[in-house]
Amino acid sequence: MAIAIEGEQADPRVPSPPALRPVLGFSRLSSAAYGVIHRVVDEDGVFRARVAAAADEEVIGRAGWLWLHRPVDWADDAVFSGEATPEASLLAAGGGGGDRAKDPAAKHRRAAEKAEASRKRVADDLAVARRKEQALRTANEELAARVSQLEAERSAAMRTAKANEASLASARGDLKVARAATRQAEAELAELRTRTAFDDPSDQVGPGVADEVRAAAVVAAELSAALGRVAKELQVTGEPAPAPLGSRSNDPVGQRPNAARRTKAPKRPSPALPPGIFGATPQAHRHLITDAANLVVVDGYNVARAAWSDAAPEEERRRTVALLDDVQARSGGSVIVVFDGDSSVTSSVASKTVRVRYSASGQTADAAISALIAEVPGGRPIVVVSSDREVAADARRQGAGTIGARDFLVAAGR
Repeated sequence: MAIAIEGEQADPRVPSPPALRPVLGFSRLSSAAYGVIHRVVDEDGVFRARVAAAADEEVIGRAGWLWLHRPVDWADDAVFSGEATPEASLLAAGGGGGDRAKDPAAKHRRAAEKAEASRKRVADDLAVARRKEQALRTANEELAARVSQLEAERSAAMRTAKANEASLASARGDLKVARAATRQAEAELAELRTRTAFDDPSDQVGPGVADEVRAAAVVAAELSAALGRVAKELQVTGEPAPAPLGSRSNDPVGQRPNAARRTKAPKRPSPALPPGIFGATPQAHRHLITDAANLVVVDGYNVARAAWSDAAPEEERRRTVALLDDVQARSGGSVIVVFDGDSSVTSSVASKTVRVRYSASGQTADAAISALIAEVPGGRPIVVVSSDREVAADARRQGAGTIGARDFLVAAGR
């Protein structure tokens, strides 16, 4: 009866034999009910197999177990010589009588054993899950550390690239000066040679002076050639070069964005957002760079190396200006991009819509951006695009809004 009831309540349902269903709801089984149960178990082999799988020989006795399983010559077993019939043993166990009635705790023991087995399985599964969780946590920590290391290496590479660009610009400037000095020395030498042809001995120049001028010209020419080789090597190999004159390490005034302007920041209106759009969201960033009321000032190399870190500096400038042309075309506003390097010695990039600026000789783009913000009239909202912490902090001190380079690229559709 228990097997039939469990099958009816199972999900999915395992139907009991039709002949057995009328007696399933009986609270007390009559002799007729026991007869029905006996007939069903005896005739329905499938149901008998279900009962046999759940039967405990200690509960139903040897005779009942043989009757359910029915091995070869089971009826000739000696257990049937003087004991009750197998049917009676089975029915007594199933109906609450016989040996089972004498041991009411047997059912509870079996339930406890099943619960203990389930508990062990759950404990094993939990231990496996915890080991997997620990492995995933360790892998996540290693990945986070690797990401931090890569970000630090990328920042160092960006700083090195900017220093190389500034060094190249400085070397090109020195080369121009050396070439000018060479031309001047050659002109002076030609003049001295002309004067030696004068008839007046007092106007003639001694051979010692001419030799000194010739030596100076040779030195100037050698210096010019050496500077040319240095500039070419810097441009081709991209090897780190010493910091140029005017870098933050040796220029006390005008190089740090917050130097000499920290005392008093102008009162400038913050860039406005429409109702329903909140700051530090992609929607807010998109509005800030496309609002024609805002002046957008872009740290050129900071954006370029966030998008095209493997490109040459000249290609970075070209791509950045092209992207800003598209942004300005969509907004109708004003965009200014500032690059490191003197335009007179750097391959400059021009645009019909975007204003392109280069830092002066001995000046960084960071300082140029800070000075540019200070030059803009106080009534004009400004948005500065840079992931450089010093540039962003100085821009906020001067009343400008800020957007990181990667957030800007997302807002610009890059």
